Amino acid sequence: GRFAKVVAVRHRANGELFAAKLQRWRRFCGNGRNMKSIVDTELSILRMAHGHASFVQMRRCLATKQESVILLETCQGGSLQDAVIASIGDDCEDCNGRHQQQHVEFCRLAAARLLAGLDFLHSRRMCHLDVKPCNLLLRRPYPDCDLCMCDFGLVKRLGDDASNNVTMDGTPDYAAPEVLNYEPISTGKRPNKYKRMSNAPDNGLRDYSDWKPR
Repeated sequence: GRFAKVVAVRHRANGELFAAKLQRWRRFCGNGRNMKSIVDTELSILRMAHGHASFVQMRRCLATKQESVILLETCQGGSLQDAVIASIGDDCEDCNGRHQQQHVEFCRLAAARLLAGLDFLHSRRMCHLDVKPCNLLLRRPYPDCDLCMCDFGLVKRLGDDASNNVTMDGTPDYAAPEVLNYEPISTGKRPNKYKRMSNAPDNGLRDYSDWKPR
C-alpha cells in the first residue's frame, strides 16, 4: 500500500504463520503526519478491537530503528477485492442457480460483519475513512464469509468542534460525499442531498444503533 508493505512470515521455532505489516518510520505521510502517528493510531484500534470478529487480530508488535512490524493473523481468503475479481470469471450459466444464491448469502453476511465493525467504531466517535474492498479481508476463501476490516492508520476520532472534523484522508473513489466536499463529518443523520449518492461502503459516521443483522 501507500504507507506499508505486508509479507507472510513464519515463526522458525513453532511454524506459526503471520502477516507482517512493515512501515518505515521515515516515510512521508502527508497532511502534516509522520509514520509514528499512523502506527500509533493503528495499534490503538487493534488493541481496542481485540477479540472483535469484524477486525483483523494483532498477534504481536515489534519495532526497530528503521521500521515498525505489526504481526497480524493470516487471512487465507485474501481480500474482498481478490474475491470479486475471481468471481468475474464465473460461468454465466450459474447466474440464475446455486451460485447466485451463494453470492447473495455471501454479500448479506459480509455486509452484516462490515456494519458491525463500523458500528463499533462509530459508537466510539471514530470513523475508518478508508473502507474499500482491498481493506476487507477474508479469513477463509470465498464462498465462506469470515470478513474482517484492516488498515486503521487513518482512523479519525471526532471532536466536539465540527471545524476539526474535516479531512481529505482516504481513497477518493471510496470516500463519503462529505469528505469529498471537505465538509465536517458528524454523528447526526446524513443530509438528504447525499442519501442517493451513497452507493459504496460508507466511510463517514452514521447511526447504525437501531440496525440488527438477521
